[in-house]
Amino acid sequence: MFKPYQFFALLLAFTGLSIASANAADLSAYSKVYIAEVQIADDLANREVRPLPRRYQNERPVTQKDLAARAEDLRERLAMEIGKSKTLVAAPGEDVLTVQATITELRSNRPTMADYRAEPSLSHRSLYAGGAAADIAFLVNGEEIASLSDDYFGSLSDPIPTQATWGDAKNAFRRIARTAAKALQ
Repeated sequence: MFKPYQFFALLLAFTGLSIASANAADLSAYSKVYIAEVQIADDLANREVRPLPRRYQNERPVTQKDLAARAEDLRERLAMEIGKSKTLVAAPGEDVLTVQATITELRSNRPTMADYRAEPSLSHRSLYAGGAAADIAFLVNGEEIASLSDDYFGSLSDPIPTQATWGDAKNAFRRIARTAAKALQ
């Protein structure tokens, strides 16, 4: 029989969520939160410029325009979820918890312009298992006090696969934002 803390650790391992150096009591003590501009991991940001062989279908190219739009989607989702229980402020400061997100993986459900440039023969009907992954750092006065990582990737065997180009990525951002908001409670 699992003890409660063992079950929680198993659940975290199963879901892909990890919380490093996080003390929930410390995070919940902050009433004011600043959501910093979402960053893009370097290897993801450089994907547009290098041609990718077919065997690397999980590493499809992504344009800078798409990266910027998805970063803003995640920032808005974080603000919406965290704003339900915390006061959002316009700038970091004394006694303000800064939430710094970095998108580490991003996959669309349908071909993007970058996909068409890499492989012009793609059909607009092509479907992929999309999703996203992100790391979230919680900082106070520029010092990281906690971090978490979360992801969601859809499956082509989902009962109702998403039809939107970035549908699974948006589902991932909803999940990541809810996880971050729960970590602050």
